Amino acid sequence: MNEMNVEVGAGGTPWVKFLHESFTNNASNVVFLDHGETISDISPKQGKRIQGDTSAIPLKAESTDLIFGKDVFGSERESKGLYVGPVGDLNEIASEWFRVCKPGAHALILEVNTPQDAPIEKLRNAFEKAGFKLEKEYKGVDEISGLFKENASESVKRTFSTGIDYPNTEYDKSYALSFVKP
Repeated sequence: MNEMNVEVGAGGTPWVKFLHESFTNNASNVVFLDHGETISDISPKQGKRIQGDTSAIPLKAESTDLIFGKDVFGSERESKGLYVGPVGDLNEIASEWFRVCKPGAHALILEVNTPQDAPIEKLRNAFEKAGFKLEKEYKGVDEISGLFKENASESVKRTFSTGIDYPNTEYDKSYALSFVKP
């Protein structure tokens, strides 16, 4: 069986490689989708790089086992100078993610740079409206670290707790949503 994982908004760090096997099924076929030039920082050995839009993913319907996005939806990035443009209509994005997921596949959203008015409810509603079922909601660094492989979990926790990635981020307000396509 040809399993494929997709990371949306990959930028320069392939986070999908650190996710727990229960999400990735150890798929060797990884696609990194980003609309910016930073995707060129990811080695072709790590997976296929595609420049594109999260609301029009250039993949076949029901072709992926996991679609993952880290800090794709958090609006705080704009105030930190990290936001490079509007992410788009949440309902369109959720429908597109649903389209490319196989039945039983996961859609995993991780928001680390989370503002006080985080769009968690809007995300939950859009993805459920698209047909996904919410599997689990993770809040805070301790819960989120459980998403990652055991050997990466402590490193991820340390990164979050020290603010190495983004100084002045309130990591305790971070969250993740795990959805499954029925």
